[in-house]
Amino acid sequence: MVVDFQAHINKKGTFILGNEICESDMLNESMMLVPKLMSINCTNFDFKECIYESGIATDTFRSVIFRETGINPYIYTLSTSFTYESVLNTLPLRFDMNK
Repeated sequence: MVVDFQAHINKKGTFILGNEICESDMLNESMMLVPKLMSINCTNFDFKECIYESGIATDTFRSVIFRETGINPYIYTLSTSFTYESVLNTLPLRFDMNK
């Protein structure tokens, strides 16, 4: 898994940019697993704002690594803004806290 970090000034909140893979629905679902787990475990992560785009023609870090490694679905850019978004996830209780 490769994660690139960036600050975003146009879009509020914390979200992931991922690559779009059209070859298999199974690859697309596994690619969305990490962002979904992040939304379950982080109060400020917004799963609905995640963007999955082709990016093959662009020269971003994520796109270049994606092209060079073949079809690796676990290449992400984690973006967050300098301003706070009002999205707050409700976290489930930890299993070890039920004692």
